Amino acid sequence: MTEPMTEPMTELMSDSPARHLNLAGASNFRDLGGYPARDGRIVRWRQIFRSNHLGHLTADDVEVLRGLGVKSAFDFRGTEERAAALCGVEEIVVHSLPIEPTVVAALRARLASGASLTSAAALDVMRDSYRNYVRHNTQNFRALFAHLLEDRGLAEPQADVDGEDQQHRHQR
Repeated sequence: MTEPMTEPMTELMSDSPARHLNLAGASNFRDLGGYPARDGRIVRWRQIFRSNHLGHLTADDVEVLRGLGVKSAFDFRGTEERAAALCGVEEIVVHSLPIEPTVVAALRARLASGASLTSAAALDVMRDSYRNYVRHNTQNFRALFAHLLEDRGLAEPQADVDGEDQQHRHQR
């Protein structure tokens, strides 16, 4: 029987681990634990993390990830972007689930058509882009959740990355 990734909401925030871990080579690396879940439970700390890519980790960063037990990374960056900064940590298995960037291309297309680029137009492009992440990349998110569910019984962390925002989630 596998353990759920949530636990009863009895843990006080003052007793919680630091959410943000300052890694020199991976910005915005943070723990996704501590958030409320169903039935008064919370997501367990030190099970799943997110960050930008893991392609520029320092030796100290690698030691932090080893200490956390991160074994898998789910990388949503586009193919070219991923190739430019591959994760070099031997013991981390990277699952490439590319979501090709669309925001810059959409903004360029809007400018090329002669339309002006106002704040409202940029907001529309961003809104459409984020909606389309789900609409057009369902198979990648399905693969992510299949991996997470499959690995739930393991006591090893995992990592996941998001495309256009270059975000990674790292799960134990």
